[in-house]
Amino acid sequence: MEKLSKNAALIHAGQTSSEAFATILSHHLDFLDMWEESALNEFERGKKEVFEFINNKGETYLRFMRPLTTKKQCLKCHGFQGYKVGDVRGGIVISVPLKPYLAIERKTINIVALTHGIFWLLGVLVIGLVSYRSRKRIMERRMAEEQLEHHAYYDRLTDLPNRTLFTKHLEYEMKMEKEQIFRASFSHHTSDTGSKFMNIFI
Repeated sequence: MEKLSKNAALIHAGQTSSEAFATILSHHLDFLDMWEESALNEFERGKKEVFEFINNKGETYLRFMRPLTTKKQCLKCHGFQGYKVGDVRGGIVISVPLKPYLAIERKTINIVALTHGIFWLLGVLVIGLVSYRSRKRIMERRMAEEQLEHHAYYDRLTDLPNRTLFTKHLEYEMKMEKEQIFRASFSHHTSDTGSKFMNIFI
């Protein structure tokens, strides 16, 4: 830090809502604040940039600093101070108020949230509409099937049971009667066979 203590050049640049300004100042380390002095020490150890967020009068600022390295043309004026090409002579400090950028960020977030909300609402409406139409088609199909079945067994003019329904019921009753006769016959045959089998062993 001996070279920096001889001539620690800092370029301070800032921005206000009305204008931008930049001032080149030369300071000894005695006039640097703790953050600037710490940043210069970091640059001496090879760090390329340092930043922090600060609060100034209730407003948030981004404070950014990069090293000011010695170039070949710098040696014309500063060579007598012992600098070599690549040495850190100071730093470039920029303080930027974040209020306008935070406002843009909030606006962007609101737009994205609103857009996603609209798409979500449209998606829900489309799903609801498709579901409603599907249920409606199913109900219409069931009603049509029921109506066709009713017309098949009832007269369209009098709405009385027709011959088809009578024949269907007659066939059903005959089928049930046959099943009862078969069950009764099978049960009787099984009981007779069992009695004969028992008599053989007795």
